[in-house]
Amino acid sequence: RRSTCQAHCNARSAAAMADRVREVMESMVPELEDVQRRGLCSASEVKALVRRRERFEYLVHRPRATRDDFLRYLQLEINFEALLKCRRRRLGMTRQGPPDFAIRRRIHFIFSRAARRFKGDERLWMQWIDFAERRKADKRLERIYGRALAVLPHSVPLWTRAAAWEFEARSNASAARRLLQRALRANRGSRELWLAYFRFELIFAERVQRRRSALGLDGGAGAADGDDVAAGSMADGEEAGGEDDGEDDGEDGGGLEVGDEDEDEDGGAAGLALAPMTDVEGAEGGELGGGSAATSAVARYVYESAVAAMPEDVELRLGCLRACGEVEAGAPIQAAIETSLRDSFGESAAVALALASLPLDRCAAEPEWGSAHAAALRAALQSLDASLAAAPSARLRDACVAWVETVTQREGLPPATVVRMRKKGLQLCKAAHAAGEASPSVYQRWAALHFAAALSAADVSGLLPDASEPEAALAWRQLGGSDGAHDGALQLALSACEAGAIRHPQDASLACMRLRLLLARCGERPTLSDLAHLRDPFHEVASALRGTLGALCVWRGWV
Repeated sequence: RRSTCQAHCNARSAAAMADRVREVMESMVPELEDVQRRGLCSASEVKALVRRRERFEYLVHRPRATRDDFLRYLQLEINFEALLKCRRRRLGMTRQGPPDFAIRRRIHFIFSRAARRFKGDERLWMQWIDFAERRKADKRLERIYGRALAVLPHSVPLWTRAAAWEFEARSNASAARRLLQRALRANRGSRELWLAYFRFELIFAERVQRRRSALGLDGGAGAADGDDVAAGSMADGEEAGGEDDGEDDGEDGGGLEVGDEDEDEDGGAAGLALAPMTDVEGAEGGELGGGSAATSAVARYVYESAVAAMPEDVELRLGCLRACGEVEAGAPIQAAIETSLRDSFGESAAVALALASLPLDRCAAEPEWGSAHAAALRAALQSLDASLAAAPSARLRDACVAWVETVTQREGLPPATVVRMRKKGLQLCKAAHAAGEASPSVYQRWAALHFAAALSAADVSGLLPDASEPEAALAWRQLGGSDGAHDGALQLALSACEAGAIRHPQDASLACMRLRLLLARCGERPTLSDLAHLRDPFHEVASALRGTLGALCVWRGWV
């Protein structure tokens, strides 16, 4: 009896599925007849297309339909759309007809069913959005974003992409701001969202400044407030005239609404009913009266809110600082962000290096070294000095010396600048040694900088071969050579290594470097008597490292 009931249920389900498939197939008849009448497809091609569509319809109507079934069906329709476009161009048909709009509606219909079946698939939603953007179906995109954000409120890429579309494609700054505020209410701990909101406010402020400059309102007492200027600069851009797929109706409102449903979509998806952030709205309306500082007041407020929400996130503040360098409107708040970074993370070596690298990174677009690069380098060195003066530490000194070494290896650096940077590195090493905060790597770089000062090559890292490599001694012997021009630099490098050996007697890499320098002093072809002078230093180092893994490196270097 149970098997009989199950068979009846299966038969009814199959009949219902067949009815739905038949209904969908019958709706295709007018467009297929029009395609054949216009000569875009032959009768045999239409029959083959109908058979493939019917097979895919049965696949996607199955209870266990997969995502790949929908994607293959979509690929069939997209290929058919491209085929009709090519044949229409070949036949000289410049205007699109009903079949083109019908195919586009069918693709959206398949995407809609797939999104209903796989609501949590973010990649599927993104594919649908990509297709709608390529077809410039703006009204359709508004509904897609509303549906997607209603079912995936914690998808940061969806929120940022929807806000960017509202701001860039539709010139609707108010809608973009509302979307970012809603996104932050649902994902308050998202660094990417805070950075996107901060960058949006900076770009918006820059556009307001440009419009004021064009209207001659800079600094004027009669300048409009922020909301009025925003309305004048953003709301006058009409929606891009994209391709209408034939079923978008109704007027375009003031931005997409999360939770809007398509007429062929399932209901009941609750939207995000959120109140506007009154604090930000008040800052926008009351503090954007005029001037660059006023127009960036909202961005400053967003930064303060982001820091309050994520006080320990260093990358968030550094990201905001980089965004200020990309937009002219960020100049008034750049100093405040740097001050907050130094106050909160003054002992962080990563923050100090990031602050020093920012001026040079902004000049990366210019390949040739110029006055802008020189000014950026001076600003970077001043930033390093400020960080060392505020909170000196062994880790910070090590990071500063390594950063100077990295700068000397930049392509296109003038020779005079290379010499100055090496002198700066030597000064940092001496200061670290005098303060008792020099690490073994600082002593190694100190010795390498002494020896590099006598060479024409700019690569200092080549003077620091791996202590575990047998070829290290050969490299240093070749650097020493038989010429006595480098004897003074070699002696200074040895002095730096010996000073480091006194402070760090258990460091194997520093000990190996000292032995390599002693070997380099013997020339490229040392004699047995020269090597005899190395036995006492070697035994001294080997006894200091007895029982440690570093002793193996010393023995390998000796061999």
